[in-house]
Amino acid sequence: MRTPTIVVGTDGAASGNEAVRWAAREAVRRDLTLQVVHVLDWDGGTSALAEFAGNNFALARELADIVAAAGVATAHDAAPEVEAEPLTLVGRPAARLLAAAERAELLVVGTHRRNRLAGLIFGSVSRRVARHAPCPVRVVEGSPNGDSVVTRRSIRGGT
Repeated sequence: MRTPTIVVGTDGAASGNEAVRWAAREAVRRDLTLQVVHVLDWDGGTSALAEFAGNNFALARELADIVAAAGVATAHDAAPEVEAEPLTLVGRPAARLLAAAERAELLVVGTHRRNRLAGLIFGSVSRRVARHAPCPVRVVEGSPNGDSVVTRRSIRGGT
């Protein structure tokens, strides 16, 4: 049995924030709680956050917690009545989002707009979660300048 939750992944970028806003409104519409997930991709210090944190895991984790908390604030800005909680996980983003969505009603992720002629519509994380998710997935595409939602795609029976 699934818990009444929507899981949304965010990296703090414009497309991730668009996904959070969409997920917050959807959670209110469905009367579900929202779990805002940020995954710290700590792989021995080669990620951008690791480099920014000077390869200091404790600092990187603190920054990752801030990204997740900022996602909750973004959710409340979009839908003040939403019940939202932050969650920071460590590992590969696609794998950790899939695990977080194991009992979710819906998984929402953002993606940067890609060149449609090349067939690169989704980024690697959104593509992986769409293929392997245990629940419906909504991919929210950001515009080329990152300031608005262009399209929304439902995958695997999503709404």
